[in-house]
Amino acid sequence: MMKKLLLILLCLPFLFSSCQQNDPAPSAAPPPTSSTCGNVSVNDGSALNYNPQLPCTGPGKPSYTLTNGELIGVAAIFTSFNGQGIIPEWTCNAQIGSFSGEINLNQVYYASSMPQGFFLLLNFSYFSNQGAYYNYQSSNPDDKNGSMIITNIDYTNGLIDGSFSFTGYQTTGNNIKQFSCNFSNVPFTLQQ
Repeated sequence: MMKKLLLILLCLPFLFSSCQQNDPAPSAAPPPTSSTCGNVSVNDGSALNYNPQLPCTGPGKPSYTLTNGELIGVAAIFTSFNGQGIIPEWTCNAQIGSFSGEINLNQVYYASSMPQGFFLLLNFSYFSNQGAYYNYQSSNPDDKNGSMIITNIDYTNGLIDGSFSFTGYQTTGNNIKQFSCNFSNVPFTLQQ
């Protein structure tokens, strides 16, 4: 009886390993870019490679604004450079701000229905001939779309998590694209 039990226990790993299916299809999106600049995934209808320029902090980089201990502004700016980190390829931006209250964590802010005294600006720009896209049509700039959420801020280490997405309207053409950005552990700087 013991020999049979031992034989069954020895064969179990082979049984389970042979049951695994090979999935030759790649996943829909590659894993987000992970670096000292955090984890960032950007999509413009297909996944984009994010190659940030180092260092990740400083002027023109992601930042947040505190006033009297309240979070009143976040600027999530992600610029991707070519392989040498010299020539910018694209930039994806989201800015949320408040003149009348604090930005709440884990609250989805919709551009079409922002609270009184809040604003949300979303855009994507290619540095090639594809141009810039904004979350509104130039013929109707008051009709904005898209959303943004800040899910976590680590003030001690200066890191932030969140996401934003929007329908982008080309400023010098008629193209329309969907844009999205997810980010975590991104180093942010405090703006005063």
